[in-house]
Amino acid sequence: MIIKKVFIYLFIGILFSGCIRSKPGAVGDPREIIVCADEEVFLQVEESLKSVLERELITPQPEKVFYIKKIDPVNLPLYKRHRHQILI
Repeated sequence: MIIKKVFIYLFIGILFSGCIRSKPGAVGDPREIIVCADEEVFLQVEESLKSVLERELITPQPEKVFYIKKIDPVNLPLYKRHRHQILI
C-alpha cells in the first residue's frame, strides 16, 4: 500500500516536472523564410521558390506573402531559432 502511494506521487511529480520548463519562442519576422543552401543549388531552385513563396497579395499597396532570405550553410547555427526555415 505504501509502495503504491510512493509510486503515484513519484509519477505525478515526474508528470508535472515536464510542464515547468518551456522552450524559448521563435524569433524573426513571421513573413521571412530563411533558406539555407549552397550557392549553386540555390541558383537552381531560386525561381521556383520565389514563384511559390513570394507571391504578391493584391491589396491597396501590393505586398508579398513571404520574403526569402538566403543564408550560407556555415551561418545556420545563427538562425536556428527563426520561425520558418528551408534546408536545401
